[in-house]
Amino acid sequence: MIEFGKYAGKQRKERGKGEPETFTFLGFTHQCGVTRTGGYFALQRTTVRKRMEAKLQELKQNLRRRMHAAVEVTGRWLGQVLNGYYQYHAIPGNMAALKRFRERIQQDWRR
Repeated sequence: MIEFGKYAGKQRKERGKGEPETFTFLGFTHQCGVTRTGGYFALQRTTVRKRMEAKLQELKQNLRRRMHAAVEVTGRWLGQVLNGYYQYHAIPGNMAALKRFRERIQQDWRR
């Protein structure tokens, strides 16, 4: 069992244990956080880095295999892959990870 939730931060701070624990579930790291305005409890979810790196390596290999295919065909395929990835991972608070993912794909595409 881990301490997690609305009151975990306050309870752990009173005992001198530091920040609330995190856990990984369904490809996201779940963390306790607070809102900018008001300081209310907010669940923060970000993509697991290990999972994102694995997907990027897979896509990089596929792009290498498709190097001599028509640009339109490869672009259409890559658009479908990105759309599927975004549909799963596009949740509030995870936009920075999606931006990093897109930038890395752009780098691999240009190479």
